[in-house]
Amino acid sequence: MKFWAIRQGDALVPADTESAAEFADLPRERQMQVEAKVPRNPRFHRLFFKLCQRIGAGIGQTTEWVERAFKVETGNFEVFRYGGKDHFVLGSIAFHNMDDVAFNAFFNQCCQIMYERWGIDPASVADLLLRGEEDMKR
Repeated sequence: MKFWAIRQGDALVPADTESAAEFADLPRERQMQVEAKVPRNPRFHRLFFKLCQRIGAGIGQTTEWVERAFKVETGNFEVFRYGGKDHFVLGSIAFHNMDDVAFNAFFNQCCQIMYERWGIDPASVADLLLRGEEDMKR
């Protein structure tokens, strides 16, 4: 069962009448396992790829190369051992694999990496980040 909820203090309450109808079907006085996910903002996802494109253009690499480099730098990968060799399997940042909270943490790590490890001048991406912030408020 899925429904939309809003946190009010220490409780989750139905967000709208449709969700309230779903919520009413839940058993009372029973322990339940709940998985809360904050849906991803598609504008935030697009901002990440614009950032990758801008960095890639500046260093002579593709958007995909920068995305993959970020995944490696943030540890978003598994090492799969096959045939006596280690192989990197990059993790997914798809909407169904990362909610907004997880993607926000990933994005913030990427920003830290681009400034601190890669030496990207903050001024060279400030317009994207400021515009992205404004887009996400809408």
